[in-house]
Amino acid sequence: MPQHKIGITVQFSDYGKHLETLFQNIDMQKYTWYVTNSEIYCAINNDTVLNILQPGIYDGKSFLTEIETGTYHIIHLRLFAVPHNVSINPGKILTYQDFLSSSAEIALLCADCQADIYVKDEASIESLAEAASQKISKQELFLTPENNGRTGFWI
Repeated sequence: MPQHKIGITVQFSDYGKHLETLFQNIDMQKYTWYVTNSEIYCAINNDTVLNILQPGIYDGKSFLTEIETGTYHIIHLRLFAVPHNVSINPGKILTYQDFLSSSAEIALLCADCQADIYVKDEASIESLAEAASQKISKQELFLTPENNGRTGFWI
């Protein structure tokens, strides 16, 4: 019996354009992106700059501009993608069940290059897994209710 997929987990390399690559097949413009926690080091012209994605709310174009800037190393990141004209209180999304009950369609939780990406649409999960396997990590794993060991949506 096939398992119901709820997301993927990937291991990011040191520096790269991980988010741009991961979301390459997702229409980022149709979402509002909530960044609630981040520490990302970006390499621009051989200089290291801290935090290209400051906590805040980004429209799709602003989010895309941020993740296209140089190559970066994600220390930690917590973000949610929500359809335009819908808002959420990300502070109330503390568990997978909270995520399912919210208007968020994508949640990304990353610490020390290990990222768990939860997506409500299974076709988008497949798209993320394909992008990850081609350019990010050969160790992606589909998350299912049975193998999801995360007890909370924090990093």
